[in-house]
Amino acid sequence: MNKARIVKSENSEYPYNVQILTSVDGKNWNYCGNGKFCKTLDEAEQLVIKFNGGITREEFENNTSWKMSYEEFVKCDCTICDNKECIHRQAFRRVPRIDGGLGLCPNLKGGK
Repeated sequence: MNKARIVKSENSEYPYNVQILTSVDGKNWNYCGNGKFCKTLDEAEQLVIKFNGGITREEFENNTSWKMSYEEFVKCDCTICDNKECIHRQAFRRVPRIDGGLGLCPNLKGGK
């Protein structure tokens, strides 16, 4: 099983290192040297979201009818959330009120 994270590098041309982490049990994650360096934080964030199973800003804007912002969508996207025990996981009530939900996703309140 794999997931990605962003680490700030000392390279001034490519300051963001998207590292691919590997785990055999889903709890202990290790960086084995795989990943990609990015020029901008936005590029790195989009790569992480895509790698972790989410959708990019472009896909969100062109292929969904959500009224919430892309930032809100990412916060309440259960496919990229680490909290597997959340009581609102995959429930419509987690979605912001503007789209008919109750806005109960903890990440919308406290940030992710």
